Amino acid sequence: IRAEIDSELRVRPETQEFWHNLDQFVEIKGLIEGEVARIIRKNAVTRFKNIKPPGPLVQEFVPKDATLEEQLAVLFDRAPEAKEKYDVFCRLLAQEVGLDPDAIMLEQADTMWRVYTEVPLKSRKRAAEKARNEYDGHGRRLVDIVRASIVVDN
Repeated sequence: IRAEIDSELRVRPETQEFWHNLDQFVEIKGLIEGEVARIIRKNAVTRFKNIKPPGPLVQEFVPKDATLEEQLAVLFDRAPEAKEKYDVFCRLLAQEVGLDPDAIMLEQADTMWRVYTEVPLKSRKRAAEKARNEYDGHGRRLVDIVRASIVVDN
């Protein structure tokens, strides 16, 4: 139908190209939405509520009036136990949304990324630098000492 309309109305080549590109976009968008629906079950997305509070995130258990070194000591004292629990949570999260945490997701040169990768704790030196440079010396604002990586194909 579009070809008939284009010839009757003498549509410019640029307009024909636009319509062609738009058709391809709509088709690809439909394919992507179908893949998203297949990979991520609907209830998995809505089940995890956003718990981020308004304002900056703060580690409430770290004393406000402590020095940066004292705050880091508290954080790093709790970090190993938190990491253990976080690693379990991340692995379960990947499984919950239908991913195999151990599947290889990406290979480049001699590096391989899995869907889920345990990552070591942020170093104390880097944590201190970040607190000083990004949080005006407030170690209570450090929320990424315990970390992990979940890689998905998009």
